[in-house]
Amino acid sequence: MIALLLSFPGNLCWDVIGQIEQVTVEGNGFSEHHPLMHTLLVGGLVKLGETVFGSPETGLFLYMLVQNVMLISALSATIAVLAKRKVKFGILLTLLIVYCISPIYSNLASTAIKDVPFTAFVIGYLICLALLLEKPERIAKPKFMVVFVLIQIGTVWMRNNGLPLIVICGVAAVIYLWKKYLTQALAKIRLNRARQSLRQSIKVMFHKVLSLICQEESLH
Repeated sequence: MIALLLSFPGNLCWDVIGQIEQVTVEGNGFSEHHPLMHTLLVGGLVKLGETVFGSPETGLFLYMLVQNVMLISALSATIAVLAKRKVKFGILLTLLIVYCISPIYSNLASTAIKDVPFTAFVIGYLICLALLLEKPERIAKPKFMVVFVLIQIGTVWMRNNGLPLIVICGVAAVIYLWKKYLTQALAKIRLNRARQSLRQSIKVMFHKVLSLICQEESLH
């Protein structure tokens, strides 16, 4: 927040300037070079600030707040997930300090750029994917799946190369689960076969012993 206030209403990268002009300047068309939803988001808020408050700077600051809420939520989720898995407090505190004082995050917090919401959605996607791989039964929980799907949509909307990321990670996850459960299934089959073989051996031995006892009794 300090970095954001010091850079009020926010720093602009070259791409975002073009995106804003696509919305605010009449006659400008939309370029496929930029993700359309992000263009509408940043340009729309700047135009809202200009229309309602008479200040495009106010609209830009509104976008910066939205962008930072997304990033903060994603980074907080990483700490929350680790905390639930009993990660040591010192590690969590260190991670929080890195988030707070690292110039990388302060630059992200103070610059209007599509990479920030995209990064937030990617973090959320990776967290959900990890949770799903941890417990595949989560796929049957509607609340989890709704969040997971919405995050994937956001990832695709915020950057043009978001879809390949989703596809590649999804295929890798399916292969991982397939190998994991195929290995478990094969292990169960081997175990069942071993148990059946042991039972059969015991039965054969029992019949042989019983046959010998009967033979001994008949001789006497």
